[in-house]
Amino acid sequence: MLWATARTRARAGSDAITQLYNAAKKEGTVVIWGPTDAIIYQRMQEALDKQYPGIKIEHFESIPEPLVQRIIAESQAGSRPAVDVIQSGSLRALRPLIDRDMLAPYPGWEKDFGLDAVYANQRFVGAYNLTLPISYNTKMVSAKEAPKSWEDLADPKWKGKKIIIEARLVPFAMLGTEWGKPKVSELVKKILSQQPLIVQGGTTVANALAGGQVSIAVGTYAYTIERLKKQGAAVDWIAVSPLPVLTSAEGVLKTAAHQMPGVSSRGGWERPKGRRSDTRPRDRPWRWAETRSATLPRESRASSPRSYWKPIRPLRRS
Repeated sequence: MLWATARTRARAGSDAITQLYNAAKKEGTVVIWGPTDAIIYQRMQEALDKQYPGIKIEHFESIPEPLVQRIIAESQAGSRPAVDVIQSGSLRALRPLIDRDMLAPYPGWEKDFGLDAVYANQRFVGAYNLTLPISYNTKMVSAKEAPKSWEDLADPKWKGKKIIIEARLVPFAMLGTEWGKPKVSELVKKILSQQPLIVQGGTTVANALAGGQVSIAVGTYAYTIERLKKQGAAVDWIAVSPLPVLTSAEGVLKTAAHQMPGVSSRGGWERPKGRRSDTRPRDRPWRWAETRSATLPRESRASSPRSYWKPIRPLRRS
């Protein structure tokens, strides 16, 4: 009897996915807004094509805060937002949508990512982690000379447009929660006195570093630097401590025009087997990776919105 019940439930779940996929194919498109680099969604499209062909991901890259405000404004005006999935590196950016009950619950995330990665009653999921280290151009700076701490960025030897910083100053904002605002404000003043280049966008930062326009970069992701390294660029990143780790959150709007989001999460994201996540209070939209040992944190799609505020056990850099 138990076996028959389990089989019936499995068949019902499979039928539901088939119906969802058929509906998604009729729509043909899922629209995603968020700050993640286009290459991530290119890879997601490749994974989706293998499991659920015939559906296209349309991605609009932008920081989440103005996108969230646009969604709210369009909803208040009686218009249906043109987006299906909203993605953010900051859980706080999605808070206005949660407070207004504008995100749809999706039980399937618990199966795909694990219960500890699902937040706000199944309304969004921590899909993957993004580390924000200090990076450097290996032709212009040796590993020995490269900064080993955030304070090292204030060394006078980096003065004169040798550092490039992403305009939102996200790593320093995160440092403020760990060190306190006075200490970080003083550090930022010293770094800004170095006359760094300030630009918008982590990809812009990484490309400037790879092109030799600057020696040091702050505000681009470790995976971006690793990708450039594989392409032959003379770049590397430093395991400063503490190392900020943003958790990318994904949520589906209740007004989603397309039926695709549930299929996309199954086809495009997968929780690595054997990966455990902490279950600590979910009061900050990031995690700190402790890197004082020789081991370094690994970029991961598995993340836990419940473990942002405590150091996580370091993993070896691959």
